[in-house]
Amino acid sequence: MTWDPEDQITQDPAEQFLMGQLRLAYLKGKGRKYVSVLIPTDLLTAIEILLKDRAQFGIREDNNFVFATKTGHSHCSGWHAVAEVCKRADLSLPFCHCH
Repeated sequence: MTWDPEDQITQDPAEQFLMGQLRLAYLKGKGRKYVSVLIPTDLLTAIEILLKDRAQFGIREDNNFVFATKTGHSHCSGWHAVAEVCKRADLSLPFCHCH
């Protein structure tokens, strides 16, 4: 994950406000493409914890995914993770066809 350099932030007041609430990151997409993602600043501490404690949970150092798995260079599927949580919580949501 690469953060937007601080010296490239605009002087526009609206954009400055948003940059105070959000961080712009570029995540590696498919092939050689990068995808821009806005991350709320209140999630930064959680992301830092996920990245810091990887070795403690058996995640390879060379696995660059934030939501990495223990095997190889892979990551978990967001939809499958949410579906499993819904199932375990006995929730039936429109987007969660767990039941």
